[in-house]
Amino acid sequence: MTTVVGVKVARDLVEGLDFSDIEAVVSDLSRAPERARAFQGSFAFHFDGYDDDPLPLGLIPDCRRYIQQMHMRIPHLPYFAAPQREFGYIMLILTAFAQPANVHVAAGNEVSVTPDEDCLRALLTCARATGDFARSVADDLEGIMDRLLESLPDPELVDAAHKIAGSRH
Repeated sequence: MTTVVGVKVARDLVEGLDFSDIEAVVSDLSRAPERARAFQGSFAFHFDGYDDDPLPLGLIPDCRRYIQQMHMRIPHLPYFAAPQREFGYIMLILTAFAQPANVHVAAGNEVSVTPDEDCLRALLTCARATGDFARSVADDLEGIMDRLLESLPDPELVDAAHKIAGSRH
């Protein structure tokens, strides 16, 4: 079982679109396949300074911009993201890319997304990049994708992401 590592993203980094720390860590881990595999599924992101905002992170303008830019700069970051639903990395990507009207918050702050073209494109980009990266470090692509996508409610969306990643034939 992988140990979850908290990755604190300070508000000033979000506002300044500063990815340097995350990029440095991912770059370092990516150079050594055995280290990358050791940290697969271990990062749980916490955006510090936004706890009092009632909106999902993907709808807070600064966080939305940060998540979108981080996704474009490090599209295989889901490889390192903790897959557990409570850490919600895949949902973070979907909410940051979906049109705000397609993001829904139910009782208990449960977030859901009606997939639109932008969030599907983001999901498929991260599936492809995560698949390519997992193959490059000789890791269990199908298992990784199963864990990352298990919190998605739409089986067709899960199947499409698996297909793009190359984890299901």
